[in-house]
Amino acid sequence: MMRALRSECYKIRHTWLPWVHLALPVVYALLFFVAARETALARFDDIERAESYLTLLSGVLPIAIGAVTAKATEMEREAGNFQALLSLTRSRAKIYMGKFVALLIGALVAIGLAVALFAALSGGQTPAEWAIGAAFVLSGSIAIYAIHMWTAARFGGGASLGLGFVETLIAFLSQTGLGDGAWYYFPAAWPIRLSATYVLRDSLGAEYVGGEFLTWALVAVPMSACLIAVSLVWFARWDGTSDGE
Repeated sequence: MMRALRSECYKIRHTWLPWVHLALPVVYALLFFVAARETALARFDDIERAESYLTLLSGVLPIAIGAVTAKATEMEREAGNFQALLSLTRSRAKIYMGKFVALLIGALVAIGLAVALFAALSGGQTPAEWAIGAAFVLSGSIAIYAIHMWTAARFGGGASLGLGFVETLIAFLSQTGLGDGAWYYFPAAWPIRLSATYVLRDSLGAEYVGGEFLTWALVAVPMSACLIAVSLVWFARWDGTSDGE
């Protein structure tokens, strides 16, 4: 798989994807920092500000994932309608996982940079608390990447981006009472609910937080494993055609 991962990183570095993973987090952190000093956010305490920062970051993440997976998929389509990629039939699982891991590495860099920069500018929590919050955002997004990789390949980049907007709506709705007791079953809601629950853990209570995390884990771990497994099986049999063509 390492060879496939290196191949993906080589292909991506000649596109705008690395710059997006570096520039957007910086712009977001700086804009939110200015807003936190000049707008009504200035009246928030440190916990509320951290929760708002991670909530907004997590909420718009599906749109960013939709755009990134759309671009990664379109690169393969433009290079020969996936035929060069799919010709390596003996290594299809490794090819898929190489692309998947490359996208997750990009997410790690982007989320880590966004959180680290804002943490350095605003403080409010310890570095370990910020790191754990970022880890919840990243871990909650793994299933979203799996869904978008399949969507972009099967239906085209436009479908992946459109799905991202729908998922962002679901994510923000999950923060309301509509999401209580149901958010565990919607991957789009995982980053936003996980990070917010962690940041607000002291006010929510240890029993409630522990129950939420346990319920999520019991649902998310098998669901994510199934999504990845089904994607691997589908990719192994895929002929490279897309309904979005």
